[in-house]
Formats: sequence, structure tokens, C-alpha cells
Amino acid sequence: MRWRRHELQRWERWKAGSFQVLRVPDGVIVDFHISEVLAPFVSTVRGEGRTVFDAGFRWVYFTPLAQQHSVILALDAANVPLQVYVDITQGNRLDPDGIPAIDDVFLDVLAWVAPAADGQWRLGEPEVIDQHELEAALAVGDLSPAQHAAAWAEARRVVDMLSTGRFPALEIIRSYLTHS
Repeated sequence: MRWRRHELQRWERWKAGSFQVLRVPDGVIVDFHISEVLAPFVSTVRGEGRTVFDAGFRWVYFTPLAQQHSVILALDAANVPLQVYVDITQGNRLDPDGIPAIDDVFLDVLAWVAPAADGQWRLGEPEVIDQHELEAALAVGDLSPAQHAAAWAEARRVVDMLSTGRFPALEIIRSYLTHS
């Protein structure tokens, strides 16, 4: 496992931008506005690649402090949602400076977002990625069998919530975007 802070400034593709941290009832939102990048980033979900990180884009993180996941919604330069990226975690915390950090257990769940005419977001079929990292962590003893099982259980729970359109973390982000 690895503690990871929600800071794009340390990512090798980030060049310039701004961010805002906001406490909400169930966790913390970090809203990144990306103004310059060293290189765009193309993400692949179910074999389809799309640019999700580029100048003018926005990443909104929501870290629920009492859950075992953290969510990133990538938006394009027109603020159109592109992708939901869910880190499966063993826990989430706030660092002393108020920036959320996650205890990342390597497994992630991704889905494309397709905005509909009625203002709703239609999610594509979720995909679990980085299973090899999870298995490697188990093999070398960085994760116990119980932690490994918990990561898979949370990933399946997230896939189910995304598939049924009942994912509270995504609704918190949607509400934030509607009112910001």
C-alpha cells in the first residue's frame, strides 16, 4: 500500500494550474483547474482511449473519509464530464494542511461518462484495472490476504454502484458542480 495525496502538482505531466479544497459533510473535495500540462494524458477504458488530462481540463476529486475509495471526475475544457476514476483504498485521511490522502491498495475502477440531453450522466460499463499491481503486492507481502479480499470486495461494490447509477460519491461531485 502507499499513501498518496490528492496533489496534481507532483505529477510529471502537470505544469500549472490552481486548486481549491472544500470540506463537505461526508469528506473533502479538491477541484483542480489545469492551465498548462507538460504532456496530455490519454486514458483507456475497455479498449477505448480518450484524452482526460490537458490544458483547460478540470479534475474534481472527492474523498469520503469513512469509505474505502476515492473518486476523480475528469472534465474537459468545456466542463463536460469525461471519466470517473475510482481508487480503491484501505482508508482515507486529511493531512495536517487539509489535503486528503488515500491509502491506495492498487486496484482502480474506471468508466466513461456520457452527458445526456436531460442533464444526467450516463456511465459506460465500468472496468477494474491494475489487478496485476494488487496481486504483486499480495505476493511480496505488502498486502495481507484479508486486505487483498477487502480490496476486491470494495471494487465489486463500486462496480455495482456505478452500473446501477447509485454511487453516492458521484452524486456529491455532481451536486458540487451544479452549485459551484
